[in-house]
Amino acid sequence: MATQELRAVKDLSVDETSRKKGHNYLTILCDRQAKKVVGVSLGKDQKAVGEALIDMEARGADRTTVRSVTLDMSRSYIAACESYMPQAEMVFDRFHLVKKLNEAIDTIRRAEQKQFKEALKHSRYLWLRNASKLSQKQQQRLDLLKEAFPNLGQAYRLKELFREVFDAAQFTKRLKPLNEWIKMAWDSGIKPIQEFVNMLHDHWYGIKTYFKRLANNAFAEGVNLKIQEIKRIARGYRNPHNFILMIYFKLGGLDLKIH
Repeated sequence: MATQELRAVKDLSVDETSRKKGHNYLTILCDRQAKKVVGVSLGKDQKAVGEALIDMEARGADRTTVRSVTLDMSRSYIAACESYMPQAEMVFDRFHLVKKLNEAIDTIRRAEQKQFKEALKHSRYLWLRNASKLSQKQQQRLDLLKEAFPNLGQAYRLKELFREVFDAAQFTKRLKPLNEWIKMAWDSGIKPIQEFVNMLHDHWYGIKTYFKRLANNAFAEGVNLKIQEIKRIARGYRNPHNFILMIYFKLGGLDLKIH
């Protein structure tokens, strides 16, 4: 059994995927340039990242050449990057940020729905979906709800503007619009939105780098879907290490032939 030797890995992604039902996870490292898996380990803590890096280095790569790492805001993964790759810039995945903002929107909706159950019934999808993906009928209902529930309406507009800031960054790399959004969001006085702003401040070091690198975990998320397909096909792999070998074989350039 042999592997294709890895070239210098410069841009890495760190993500987790479920191995089976329950709290059984794998940590997956992907080379964002080469578009392949370069490290896999059991678990999703700081130690798991270290073990995945050892796998990566066993194939010829060097963690000290990594210049950027895309990841979510997992404390374990952040600590791993700080400990094992201190030279690399962390870039927090923009889609994870949007997910966190959606959670804030949903918190506001649930609070309103406790008082106005019928009016907001079956509306969760409307608040969380991008406006461009709503049907005309859905948009009309949302417009009425935004007028009836000003706090929710304002939070929704902030959410859409947040997405536009990151979309525009793909062309401009300008950080100023995000700073302007942060001031606007804080001035809204809506507590869940202000808590989201505080979270942005706490993780600013990995948010501002997005506007420099324009990197995200999209490839890693695609790998995650492929791993779930491997899991579905390979139900007979009771041994997790055999499952990891299949991931390397399918997605990481592992050669399973006997030499």
